[in-house]
Amino acid sequence: MSITTVQLADGRSVPLLGLGTYSDEKSGDREKTEQAVYDAICAGYRHIDTAWLYKVEDCVGRGAKRAIDEGIVKREDLFITSKIWFLHMRRDALIAQAKESNETIGLRYIDL
Repeated sequence: MSITTVQLADGRSVPLLGLGTYSDEKSGDREKTEQAVYDAICAGYRHIDTAWLYKVEDCVGRGAKRAIDEGIVKREDLFITSKIWFLHMRRDALIAQAKESNETIGLRYIDL
């Protein structure tokens, strides 16, 4: 038996294998990031990791939304992770950045 997920303390499960995303803004590879997210979901990935600092949250959201719109997955099948930049760890800044990330990704909610 292989273990593909781990259960969190709140009862939710997170896939152990995830796609990490990043794109250098100067490289112009944002479309490749969006396509990579879509391709990863098509290949069976259900955990997608990004961060506000990477500046590709919109690409992650579009790639995932495309897979959702095409019926490949439902939103609840995915586990989307983002991260708060360490300079934004004050409560007000943290909440603002989390809201911004959620809006930028555009999938209703971020799992972690």
